[in-house]
Amino acid sequence: MDTKKIIKKAKTKVFDADVTIDEEVTDGEALSRKKGRTKSASKERCSNAEQKPQSERGKQIEQMLQNFVNNITDQGINGMRNLFKTELSPYTPNRTFKSWNANKVKNRYQDIFCFDESRIKLTFDVPPQTDYIHANWVKFDGHERSYIACQGPMANTVEDFWRMVLQEQTTRIMNLTKNVENGKVKCHQYWPENAGDYQNYGKIFVHTKKFERINEGIDVYTIEVLPEGCSNSTLVKLIHVTNWPDKGNPLEGRDVLRILRVMSTADTPRNDPIAVHCSAGIGRTGTLILIDVVLQKLFKCKEPVDLVKIFRTIRDQRSQSILKEGQFLFAISSILEYLDVCDSSRI
Repeated sequence: MDTKKIIKKAKTKVFDADVTIDEEVTDGEALSRKKGRTKSASKERCSNAEQKPQSERGKQIEQMLQNFVNNITDQGINGMRNLFKTELSPYTPNRTFKSWNANKVKNRYQDIFCFDESRIKLTFDVPPQTDYIHANWVKFDGHERSYIACQGPMANTVEDFWRMVLQEQTTRIMNLTKNVENGKVKCHQYWPENAGDYQNYGKIFVHTKKFERINEGIDVYTIEVLPEGCSNSTLVKLIHVTNWPDKGNPLEGRDVLRILRVMSTADTPRNDPIAVHCSAGIGRTGTLILIDVVLQKLFKCKEPVDLVKIFRTIRDQRSQSILKEGQFLFAISSILEYLDVCDSSRI
């Protein structure tokens, strides 16, 4: 059986069942999966797949894809749920969060921790400013991308956010939330929305140079960031995803494909870290990181993909990531959708 047929079989067995997924995390970030299937967008191209005749490495990657999908197929929806229930959901790493406790006013939610061991420590303008921001490194051995998972900026942490962006030389920001969802504030407006507008956030000058709507629900801003007393500015791509709702039906696999493709298009030669946030920085944020890491490992690494290890590595660094079963199942379904769209036979 070729890879495409295997993937379609996995999608049918695992996610075509009459299943409704509707969970809510502490900050209200819920993921519920649409019933029924979405036909793959045949014109969408997989950003990981190079369009060339299949090489020996291509055959190895295709075999890895088959092994991964076969494993999903063998377990089915009940197996995936059991995996989450027994090995993923209960996993709580032994970490401290003293800085989180000492900076309650800078925490959007009082039950979403920020681990000391992996937190971003601000150095820009410290002192007199604090070195705390609710943000953590998420890194993987042998994985070229690193991520900064953080909460959506608050009115009193916008300058801290831009301090972090400058300090860590972050040139890509993935914003996965609207400012207000279901009548609740999820994120403060931390950049000028209109091209040509500028604003000072504390000692940091932020200028929106360009705005582009890639698709309905995906906006890309080119932003110039300049700290006070410095003549060299930094250009940042802010990718704002507005169709990944707090509650209700989530994105479809092809939407995730577009998000990842836009994110990859903004890759820089230095592979600078990607800042990813939603509201709390654990639900949608953790889900996107999981999807991206699994796909990157499937296409670029040689060792088999270990879902449990990847999941736990994320949660080791960002507390309570992917807290609910629905988020995990949505990640798996999106990966299968992505692979279905991607023409792996031409790797």
